[in-house]
Amino acid sequence: MKKISSFIPFICFFAYLSIYFLVSTIANQDNSEGRYLLFMDELISYDQTHRILQPHGGMDFLYQALDGDDHRYGRPMYWALSLFSAIPFHLFGESGLILSNRILLSLFTIVSVIIAALLILKIVKRNYSLYFLFPLVLVPTLPYASSIPKPEPFLLFFLLLFILQFYLNRFRYGVYFLLLGVTFSLKISTLPFLLFALIYPSFAYFIQFREIPFKEFLKGASWTFLGFLICTPYLGMLIYGEWSYLIKYLNWTFFNTGHGVDDLTVSFKDWIGLMDRSWSGYFKGSFFIFPLAAIGIYISNFNFKRFPSHRKDQLLFFLLVSSLSFILPILLFVKRIWLHYLHIGLFLLFTFSLIVLLDLFRKSMDKSKLGSILVAIILFFPLVSVPSVREEYEILARRTEREWHKTQVRKYNDIVKFFEGKKKPSVRVFYDPLLFSIEGKFTNIYTEEFWGPFFHWESNYDYVVLGDQKTYLPNFQPNPDHADFKDLQRAKSLFMMHVLKKDKLPHYHRAFQSDDGLLILENSQIEP
Repeated sequence: MKKISSFIPFICFFAYLSIYFLVSTIANQDNSEGRYLLFMDELISYDQTHRILQPHGGMDFLYQALDGDDHRYGRPMYWALSLFSAIPFHLFGESGLILSNRILLSLFTIVSVIIAALLILKIVKRNYSLYFLFPLVLVPTLPYASSIPKPEPFLLFFLLLFILQFYLNRFRYGVYFLLLGVTFSLKISTLPFLLFALIYPSFAYFIQFREIPFKEFLKGASWTFLGFLICTPYLGMLIYGEWSYLIKYLNWTFFNTGHGVDDLTVSFKDWIGLMDRSWSGYFKGSFFIFPLAAIGIYISNFNFKRFPSHRKDQLLFFLLVSSLSFILPILLFVKRIWLHYLHIGLFLLFTFSLIVLLDLFRKSMDKSKLGSILVAIILFFPLVSVPSVREEYEILARRTEREWHKTQVRKYNDIVKFFEGKKKPSVRVFYDPLLFSIEGKFTNIYTEEFWGPFFHWESNYDYVVLGDQKTYLPNFQPNPDHADFKDLQRAKSLFMMHVLKKDKLPHYHRAFQSDDGLLILENSQIEP
């Protein structure tokens, strides 16, 4: 009986993971009919994966796999998606590619939770800890991270793998710092964490021995840089003096951090409110009870003298600062409150909180039944988030039922119907990326997407397709705090000159408009 009972915590733990996988997979089946239905966030990974899996010859395959001319996210993400989706894509086409890409996110998340569980068990050393690990599948950002192929699930996997190796190697530099380079290649927002992780072993060594290990630091930095280069192979062209590749990388990453929906009024307080609302809970502030209790307990028991030689203390310190290195820059500097930006930081914070609380629970079991009951209540507190997390998955499972989606489908059908009658051998169209894409629908139509307000009238394209014309009309007054305020003003002015007053060439006239705001403008100089 004892042998059987020893497996119950593991069965319970894998039940959590199975429920998560089942729920996310069911939700991800919706809106997987084809590329044209995908929101632009998902189109990035879809297009990159599709080009790798359907190259125009061997050289094009190498180019798409190693470069792809899109460096917002690292190549390892696209390599993993392509490998996993190759067979489903060739068997089921676009829907097979879409669904398999989404499923891989859940699988990487499951492996990440298992790595986090190993870390927790290394510290707490009690199998019953597995009963309490459900908060890791209730992180409020998880539904989005499990449905839109972005770097976070892959980044989290490599990050936790690095932290596990860091702990096992007693926080010393080593070849596993390759993993640190991989994480940075996936997304540049890991830069604060990368700097902290590179400096931390030297910091811990200095506290203990009052000496800085320069040679070891250089080894760690070299392994990190090598890991980064392996995952950004196109930068190898710098050896041949091709500096344009570095400029291209910087333009896609460090010089591309702004966004058209940035609101300059967004503050730290707005982010705190968003996090609080993300769990709904049963009362205001419920989101913060779980992590703040753990942070308070950790600080009250922190022993600086013991810290340099005590691996548990070092791991907890490293996890807490690592989580804050992802959370604080976003709360302080990002001007668009999108919860999924906090995914990595919150997952690390939850892992830290579980280690602190479970370690205290283990100690309380021997000393105070009342204390252990209080800690258990805090450990179970994340269950208040179940209704709101379930609601998020239900929304994902009914994406196609939302009014926004139905409006987009109507606009897409109107656009397709309009261009079906255009027999000109080559039609050039400027296209709003917020609309469902018509790329590949017509052999004679070339579309170029524009981001933000449109003011490329002098490019003399045949058509301009605007998803919502109201922002260009004279009575629209943009918010002065909007990051694109000046561009919106300029776009209105140019729209007036090229469309409404026609006092500047080229002239465009309304060829089609709908009650939903869709507007198709035709160049007056277009040949019939």
